[in-house]
Amino acid sequence: MKYMKNKILVIDDEEPIRDALQRVLSREGYDVYLAESGKKGIELLQKEANIEVIISDILMKDLSGIELIQWATNQNIETPIILITGNPSLDSAGEAIRYNAFDYIAKPVERNRILEVIKKAINQSKLIEERKNNLINSKKKEYELIRKNWDLNKQNDAILSATTDCVITINSNCIIISANNAMYSTFEFNDFELIGKSVTKLFPKNKVKFYTRIIKSYISGRIKTNRSKIADVTLANAKGEYLDCDLSYCTYKIDEQVFHTGIIRDITYKKRLIQKLIESERRAFLTTIAASIGHEINNSLTAIMGFVDLAMQPTSNASIKDKAIHVTMTQVQKLKNLTANLLTLGKQKNNEEDISKKSITNLNLCMENILDIFQKSMRLKNCILSIDKFENDLLVFGDNDKIGLALSNILLNAADATDNKGNILIKTYISGNDPIIEIQDDGNGMDEETIQNLYEPYFTTKGLGKGTGLGMFVVKEIADLYHIDIKVESKINIGTKFILTFSPAKIS
Repeated sequence: MKYMKNKILVIDDEEPIRDALQRVLSREGYDVYLAESGKKGIELLQKEANIEVIISDILMKDLSGIELIQWATNQNIETPIILITGNPSLDSAGEAIRYNAFDYIAKPVERNRILEVIKKAINQSKLIEERKNNLINSKKKEYELIRKNWDLNKQNDAILSATTDCVITINSNCIIISANNAMYSTFEFNDFELIGKSVTKLFPKNKVKFYTRIIKSYISGRIKTNRSKIADVTLANAKGEYLDCDLSYCTYKIDEQVFHTGIIRDITYKKRLIQKLIESERRAFLTTIAASIGHEINNSLTAIMGFVDLAMQPTSNASIKDKAIHVTMTQVQKLKNLTANLLTLGKQKNNEEDISKKSITNLNLCMENILDIFQKSMRLKNCILSIDKFENDLLVFGDNDKIGLALSNILLNAADATDNKGNILIKTYISGNDPIIEIQDDGNGMDEETIQNLYEPYFTTKGLGKGTGLGMFVVKEIADLYHIDIKVESKINIGTKFILTFSPAKIS
């Protein structure tokens, strides 16, 4: 690497002084430039870059050393200037200091003294250069940050404009300060109707007080949660129509001001489709069950008809007639219970009903109704069912019909996994405050890939014509609807366990 000499400019109208300084400084390894006047020195400074130190006489014919400093100051030149003079005085020294000369030296110039001052001046020059470089680098970084921020803002604007999700930002006073295009189109407000208005404008009239209290609790920090998503929020559009929404949110600071941005997804149409899918799956499920229990119904009818026919014979006695009445009543009661449970499972719901409406189900009773049907059906008749039931009622949030459909699908899958002749264990209990139901079979089990795809629509491991591939998809939709946590444990050729954790409900 080539060594770069320090550059020094000597300005003096006396040639002997210039020559003497050049000899001394050159021997020390400095690159020396000479100028016989102030104006010549200025020309050299304008032409030659990287001059680190200037040595100038104070008194010169065309331009004094003080005037040279003034010129350098006006040009924003920060190169250290050392002034020398043959007529030192307090006035000249004071003037040199006043105009920020680096140092002031009297002639004749002593070798050690000038070398010492030059070293200090070079160090000062390096500091100045380093400061300039740092400033330049700082400005470059600042420019890059501004440019990146500009690009990021453009990208964000493009994303916000393109997304179909609604994005809205409010301040700590619950005032809306920004909204994207999807927000305006989905809720049918214009810019003047939203910006600068309270977020309560989006709340249904019957929930304004409740939602306002909740949102202020989040903003003030009284409610602390790690969740950034709230499901099943009802909001109102400009026409007063209610929309079912999922809400994700975040909180952040800009210039010490706190802002809250929410991403709102309209799921009204999705929920209606899910409701239709659940109803469709229920009908398919009932068709399967009806076909399966037909044999049981025929058995009951055969017993009734046989004993009635026997009782109608002229030779029948009172004992036979009593037996016929007893068998008939027993079988009719059996069929009555069976049809009642079928009607409970098949009860039709209004598609326009708010499917997220909270109702309460007795988990034990729901499972008993399902088992009462399944134990008489061909699908589970040959399975060995073991039940370990919690002694008290297990009240959970959720519609009895939908929860029954979810549990039925899991039970049918357990039966299929054991070729309808295996062991199935059903257990209900409480862990902490949460009601739990476990359904475990000793069937063929599932590998990790099957578990990963278990809730995908139309995914099935059953043979052609034996499954729709929608059963477990519907189970997951119902679970999401009522915040039921589902865990699956399964091993190939050992079996599968479904663990469903419900939200507890209390009747006041």
